[in-house]
Amino acid sequence: MAAGQAQRVIEIRPLATHSEFEAAVDLQRRIWGFDDIELLPVRLFVTALKVGGQALGAFDEGKMAGFCLAIPGIGGRGRIYLHSHMLGVLAEYRNAGVGRRLKLAQREDALAQGIDLIEWTFDPLELKNAWFNIERLGAVVRRFVPNQYGCTTSPLHAGLPTDRCVAEWRLDSARVKRILAGQPMERLRAAERIEVPAAIDALKREDPAQAREIQTRVREQFLQHLSNDLAATGFERTAEGGCYLLERGIRIERMTLREIRMPLAHFFETSFGRTTERRIILVEVISGGVSGWGEITCGENPFYNEEWTDAAWLIAKDYAAPRALGRDFESAAEVGRSFEGIRGHRMALGGIEAAAWDLEARIQGLPLAKHIGGERAEIPCGVSIGIQNSVPELLRKIEAELEAGYQRIKIKIKPGWDVEVVRQARREFPGVGLMADANSAYTLADAEHLKRLDEFGLMMIEQPLAHDDIIDHAALQERLTTPICLDECIRTAHHAEQAIAMRACGVINIKLGRVGGFREAKRVHDAARKHGIPVWCGGMLETGIGRAANIALSTLPNFVLPGDVSASKRYWKRDVIRPEVEVTAQGTIQVPDGPGLGYEVDRDHLKRLTAREITLDPPGLAGRVAG
Repeated sequence: MAAGQAQRVIEIRPLATHSEFEAAVDLQRRIWGFDDIELLPVRLFVTALKVGGQALGAFDEGKMAGFCLAIPGIGGRGRIYLHSHMLGVLAEYRNAGVGRRLKLAQREDALAQGIDLIEWTFDPLELKNAWFNIERLGAVVRRFVPNQYGCTTSPLHAGLPTDRCVAEWRLDSARVKRILAGQPMERLRAAERIEVPAAIDALKREDPAQAREIQTRVREQFLQHLSNDLAATGFERTAEGGCYLLERGIRIERMTLREIRMPLAHFFETSFGRTTERRIILVEVISGGVSGWGEITCGENPFYNEEWTDAAWLIAKDYAAPRALGRDFESAAEVGRSFEGIRGHRMALGGIEAAAWDLEARIQGLPLAKHIGGERAEIPCGVSIGIQNSVPELLRKIEAELEAGYQRIKIKIKPGWDVEVVRQARREFPGVGLMADANSAYTLADAEHLKRLDEFGLMMIEQPLAHDDIIDHAALQERLTTPICLDECIRTAHHAEQAIAMRACGVINIKLGRVGGFREAKRVHDAARKHGIPVWCGGMLETGIGRAANIALSTLPNFVLPGDVSASKRYWKRDVIRPEVEVTAQGTIQVPDGPGLGYEVDRDHLKRLTAREITLDPPGLAGRVAG
């Protein structure tokens, strides 16, 4: 645009009159130089609007500067989407944001209609378009069509085949939202790269044979890499031209839920009650013959939070699985978004989401810890000791755990088993990192009683008040010198931000299941880190599958305190993974460097423990029940 034009306001609005449709036809001649036979006629614009499509124009004081046309389509499982067939902007208005505004108007209109996908095609040799579509809009390329329109009369095509990339624009995805908001995307390691030279336009005019060779190479690379389940999710501009960055997305083709029964090596008691056997739901998601594993970490009863094993089974089977199966996800981080219509039940949903992260890491050949952005090669470990039959028994257990090398001791407390118990533990072990966990056993009326714990130099008191409270914790923290650690009431990054703003805590416990999986766990971690609040990883009496996920989570940089991630043998006579999790004499766990969780699932042992099992296929295909 000229300097004077830059000051004008470009209006984006639907085309409404025949004269406007005719102006859009005329722009096709001026932009692409098509012969009349290849122009989209007025009747197509009229029809598109009648059947739920879009015809939008960009107007500069009544003069059309650009337009776009989209028609409705029916995708897999009958899902409605829009195919944006054409978008053009006059040369004098390019590089002024007109094309982007037309696309944003398309997005706004589609979302208002309940449509969350727009597709279009573009020439892979057009570097500006590639950058715009992928990096500025957030589209992803999973399909490639050789010579889609045949050879055209447009001089822009220079007689070459009309190869096309298919851009998928998932309008409400986290990727698109972040890119449109100008926020940087987490860039995974590119599995493959496809380079296109900047001189391709000149070569089309001056050396058509070389241009055709380049086009053939690009075509062959796209067809090969996309057939191997890669997707173009990034585009780099270089001095030599541009480069498509291809990564692996995921499609969950099948899911198996298993409920297993595992007796604890020793009973575990909290203020909720005593547990001697666990009923645990394990999730296996499968894609291309590769399995990813997750664990639904809720208890047998709705005492820690509102979730419990039987309810989680139904939520995972009847609500979460149908939303995740058979869909193409740009990354594991997107799987959790498919559950957004389901309120609560974060542990049920988080077990599936965690399995998807393991699957993606295995497909990419990466350790899960590295895949989520972890930085540590080993993690510090603490232990959680439940309420015992007597204080001497508790002291003996503390001594045994310290001899095993654990760096921090957490003891469970409740009314009647608190101040005097902690006093004796501190007297016996004066220099040990010691904390108390109340699991919501007190109220604000107990503030003076809880204040008596200040004299023992505890690292923290964990969730002393109600499971869903932040306000009273803020009032209590003001009266205590011991830091409060929040657990049950922190389910999202927003909760963490609220608690920190209210000074309700000095520490946050992050449990993978409680927050719904890795995506939200990372967001909670980042929110706490931003405010200088340390975090640590809590446990829920997990099998080795859930324990391995906790190890990976604990490698993120703000997990600076020893967590409740301990050796398998503390809880199980035999775990469901090989090798079992072990703790070093220094009280650390070495982070495995194999793909995914880094441990092998012991399928034979798992089969013996399984009480019920169901394999689920995408909607429309029958599932299979076993056990």
